[in-house]
Amino acid sequence: MENRHIKWLYKQLPQLEARGVITADTAESIRRHYAQQDRQPKVGVALVVCGVLGALLIGGGIILLLAHNWQELARPGRTVVAIAPLVVAHILAFWSTATGRNNIAWREGVAIFMTLSVAASIAIIGQTYNVPGNLASYLLTWMLLTAPVVYLLRAVGTCVMYLAGITGWAVSAQVFGGQALLFWVLLALILPFVWMVSRNRYTTGTALVGWALSICVCIAAGVTMERVVPGLWIVVYASLFAIFYLVGGYWFADAPSDWQRPYFVTGAGGIAGLSLLFTFAMPWENIGWHSFRHAPGIFETAAVFDYAAAVVLPAAAIALLVTAVRRGEAGRLLYGVMPLLAISGFLAGLRGWAPVWQMAVFNLYMFVLGAGTIAAGIGKNRMAIVNGGMVVLSALILVRFFDSDLGLAARGMAFIAIGIGFLAVNTILVRKQKKGVHA
Repeated sequence: MENRHIKWLYKQLPQLEARGVITADTAESIRRHYAQQDRQPKVGVALVVCGVLGALLIGGGIILLLAHNWQELARPGRTVVAIAPLVVAHILAFWSTATGRNNIAWREGVAIFMTLSVAASIAIIGQTYNVPGNLASYLLTWMLLTAPVVYLLRAVGTCVMYLAGITGWAVSAQVFGGQALLFWVLLALILPFVWMVSRNRYTTGTALVGWALSICVCIAAGVTMERVVPGLWIVVYASLFAIFYLVGGYWFADAPSDWQRPYFVTGAGGIAGLSLLFTFAMPWENIGWHSFRHAPGIFETAAVFDYAAAVVLPAAAIALLVTAVRRGEAGRLLYGVMPLLAISGFLAGLRGWAPVWQMAVFNLYMFVLGAGTIAAGIGKNRMAIVNGGMVVLSALILVRFFDSDLGLAARGMAFIAIGIGFLAVNTILVRKQKKGVHA
């Protein structure tokens, strides 16, 4: 438990004891239990950040010093310069382990330094010996050499860099006319570490890895699709966001803040964003088999991934939704039903239905989504959830206003009404929370 929660609990104990909820012995036992936890050595986030920044500054300083005399160095000298940071990084890693300086801040700093040393070495050797390649090949080589560092030093920061790096490689591979399906193999290499970190659910490291993983997977899902069948992305993304939402809502149900629920927030935000996009005609035009794409830059055999994702992801999302409902979490239906609506819209497009039908369905769904989120927030007395619902409704209303031919006066009145709604709902919730505290 975090220190702020322990302090809050300490303040509540006298009140609970006075009301007879717990006995004096129970209160004392609770104090002793959390006092032991409070005395355990902890490494603050600031210390870890300082370690990482120190590694970055040292690495940057070395690069600048070398750049100052770079033209005067012959090939052997440049080779030594390329390898030297790697040797130093390995010595630091070995020394820290051998001397017991194996705390989080030290590991993260050494791992970042080693990762940057690998990048610098590859670049210097490539430039010195004119090794052919492009950004995609450079990133791929760098990330393959970085993966062992993550496991050897158990470094969250390097894991985040790895996830960002393989995503950058996927984008670069597509830009240079290649195919990025190898991304999923590269991702699989790091998943055991992600699982190992995520077992301790509510730490800063778990949150960082969760945010990096969810964002990178969302980007890579679109990059790796060949899109030979226009519209399949609708089903894939709707299902992917639903999976994030349902998994995050269950696995991180007791998170003290939304920062520590990356999958849940990414899923809910993605579903809301997609729903708003689907209220327009553009996503529903020219979709399906009759719009099959043929072009020199398209790998039709790689489209097997598109078909597999369009089957596996919806099946997984629906299975998770059914499981959630059976657990008594019927509230998950509000967001979890998104894949079913997306599949229905895609099938309607295959049959040649006019986009107006899908637009009408998602306008209605967007309204229900916003209203339902507000109702859930009021029921839980959670201002953040209420504001999220208000944002969803406001986005729908504003988009429709800009879509229409209404004048500036009408739009201005709408903005004022939405603003008043925000203030009124928040005022009511604040008063409700104050009454709950004084009750």
